[in-house]
Amino acid sequence: MSLLAFTSGTESKPKGVVHSENTMMYGTHAMRDLIGLTSDEMIWGPSPLSHGTGFQWGLRMAVTLDATLVNQNIWDPSRRSG
Repeated sequence: MSLLAFTSGTESKPKGVVHSENTMMYGTHAMRDLIGLTSDEMIWGPSPLSHGTGFQWGLRMAVTLDATLVNQNIWDPSRRSG
Protein backbone atom coordinates (compact mmCIF):
# COMPACT_ATOMS: atom_id res chain seq x y z
CA MET A 1 0.00 0.00 0.00
CA SER A 2 1.29 3.42 -0.94
CA LEU A 3 -1.67 5.60 0.02
CA LEU A 4 -4.81 5.21 2.08
CA ALA A 5 -7.21 8.01 1.14
CA PHE A 6 -10.61 8.58 2.66
CA THR A 7 -13.59 9.60 0.56
CA SER A 8 -16.09 12.18 1.76
CA GLY A 9 -19.10 9.98 1.13
CA THR A 10 -20.68 12.25 -1.49
CA GLU A 11 -22.33 9.38 -3.38
CA SER A 12 -22.08 6.63 -0.76
CA LYS A 13 -20.83 6.06 2.77
CA PRO A 14 -17.32 7.43 3.47
CA LYS A 15 -14.64 4.79 3.07
CA GLY A 16 -10.90 4.24 2.88
CA VAL A 17 -9.48 3.68 -0.60
CA VAL A 18 -6.16 1.87 -0.93
CA HIS A 19 -3.73 2.82 -3.70
CA SER A 20 -0.80 0.57 -4.43
CA GLU A 21 2.61 1.84 -5.44
CA ASN A 22 1.73 0.76 -8.99
CA THR A 23 -1.40 2.92 -9.19
CA MET A 24 0.35 5.95 -7.72
CA MET A 25 3.41 5.62 -9.97
CA TYR A 26 1.23 5.14 -13.05
CA GLY A 27 -0.27 8.58 -12.46
CA THR A 28 3.14 10.12 -11.85
CA HIS A 29 4.66 8.62 -14.99
CA ALA A 30 1.61 9.42 -17.12
CA MET A 31 1.71 13.10 -16.11
CA ARG A 32 5.49 13.26 -16.60
CA ASP A 33 5.14 11.87 -20.11
CA LEU A 34 2.04 13.93 -20.97
CA ILE A 35 3.67 17.28 -20.28
CA GLY A 36 7.27 16.27 -20.95
CA LEU A 37 8.79 16.82 -17.51
CA THR A 38 12.48 16.07 -16.94
CA SER A 39 14.95 16.19 -14.07
CA ASP A 40 15.77 19.77 -15.13
CA GLU A 41 12.37 20.95 -13.85
CA MET A 42 11.66 22.93 -10.73
CA ILE A 43 8.40 21.62 -9.31
CA TRP A 44 6.23 24.26 -7.61
CA GLY A 45 4.31 22.83 -4.67
CA PRO A 46 1.45 25.14 -3.68
CA SER A 47 -0.42 22.38 -1.83
CA PRO A 48 0.68 21.05 1.57
CA LEU A 49 2.56 17.74 1.38
CA SER A 50 -0.08 16.27 3.69
CA HIS A 51 -2.72 16.83 0.96
CA GLY A 52 -3.10 14.33 -1.88
CA THR A 53 -2.20 16.99 -4.44
CA GLY A 54 0.96 18.04 -2.64
CA PHE A 55 2.00 14.44 -2.07
CA GLN A 56 1.35 13.18 -5.62
CA TRP A 57 2.17 16.16 -7.83
CA GLY A 58 4.71 17.79 -5.53
CA LEU A 59 6.76 15.36 -3.49
CA ARG A 60 6.26 12.18 -5.53
CA MET A 61 6.79 13.95 -8.86
CA ALA A 62 9.99 15.67 -7.68
CA VAL A 63 11.44 12.46 -6.22
CA THR A 64 10.51 10.44 -9.32
CA LEU A 65 12.12 12.99 -11.62
CA ASP A 66 15.05 13.71 -9.30
CA ALA A 67 13.97 17.33 -9.70
CA THR A 68 13.87 20.29 -7.33
CA LEU A 69 10.69 20.80 -5.29
CA VAL A 70 9.87 24.32 -4.13
CA ASN A 71 7.04 24.36 -1.61
CA GLN A 72 4.93 27.47 -1.23
CA ASN A 73 5.03 28.35 2.45
CA ILE A 74 1.89 30.49 2.70
CA TRP A 75 -1.01 30.95 0.32
CA ASP A 76 -3.11 34.03 0.84
CA PRO A 77 -5.48 34.86 -2.04
CA SER A 78 -5.98 38.36 -0.65
CA ARG A 79 -2.30 39.16 -1.32
CA ARG A 80 -1.74 39.76 -5.01
CA SER A 81 1.37 40.99 -6.72
CA GLY A 82 1.20 43.90 -9.11
